[in-house]
Amino acid sequence: MEGLVKLDRIDINILVELQKDGRMTNVSLADAVGLSASPCL
Repeated sequence: MEGLVKLDRIDINILVELQKDGRMTNVSLADAVGLSASPCL
């Protein structure tokens, strides 16, 4: 892997929510992190 990827607050929130429930739908994930559903696909 070349270099490190910087994670922003939203990326970190997505990872936290998926660690809680890795089987949640993209709609549930979007609701949990305050986004619309399409960026969470």
